[in-house]
Amino acid sequence: MSGPDYGSHILDALNFPADEDDPGDVIEVRSGELALFSAAADGAGAHATELLPATPGPFPASRPPMTPGLDPGLVLPMIRGKYMLRVRWYTELGDDACFARWLLLPVVALVGAPCPGREP
Repeated sequence: MSGPDYGSHILDALNFPADEDDPGDVIEVRSGELALFSAAADGAGAHATELLPATPGPFPASRPPMTPGLDPGLVLPMIRGKYMLRVRWYTELGDDACFARWLLLPVVALVGAPCPGREP
């Protein structure tokens, strides 16, 4: 997210219609946790990044300060099941802001089919 009015631009980005987002892969969460981290970290060994539990906080009114090096990753508690990734790449919000987003949406079972994550 970038732009001078960070807080309102976050709301605009979250409320932006998802109908033109690109469909991505289906991700199956089997453990009840999902780890999110920078692709610059290889995930193991000397170049791994620390994974912290996600914690709720206040809605950001301004852009958080940049940190040196790699930011830690997040471990999010998730309901076990399948999630579809939906991606909106670089999108401009007027003349002074832009954003990109990645949504994880639960895969809805078809009528008569078992619920995702609860197959017999």
